Amino acid sequence: MSKVWKPTPLQHRIIEILNASNGSCEEPDLLRILKKEGWDISVNDLNKVLLQLEIQGYITVYTVGKGKRKIELKRKT
Repeated sequence: MSKVWKPTPLQHRIIEILNASNGSCEEPDLLRILKKEGWDISVNDLNKVLLQLEIQGYITVYTVGKGKRKIELKRKT
């Protein structure tokens, strides 16, 4: 991960990206968006953050094919 502090924490930015993309996004697309915004993040770092968000109950990660994962934002009812 980058040593430069960003104004928004990575977890919050991921949730913002999911909100902007109708609540779901595939992992490669999410990683591409984050790198385009200047986040220096590897797949392993992204997996750690996604696991934290899933444990906290903010997202659900689904396997949609071999090597493909879909991240969905959980909606509160």
